[in-house]
Amino acid sequence: MWIISGLSMLSMDAAWRRDRVIFTCLTIRAVHIEVAHSLDTSSFINTLRRFIARRRLPHIIRSDNGTNL
Repeated sequence: MWIISGLSMLSMDAAWRRDRVIFTCLTIRAVHIEVAHSLDTSSFINTLRRFIARRRLPHIIRSDNGTNL
């Protein structure tokens, strides 16, 4: 079971912004962080596809219901 939550980071000059998606396993406490280039749906789907390519398809995915993703 994996939980998805978001985290954003700004540079010192705020010229670029990269958002991170945190995947947390509730069974073995594993943490997986992926970079999302924006907060739109297509960017999140690409992030989820990269996660599945590395870690296989999880049985259950839960979200933190944040308004940013």
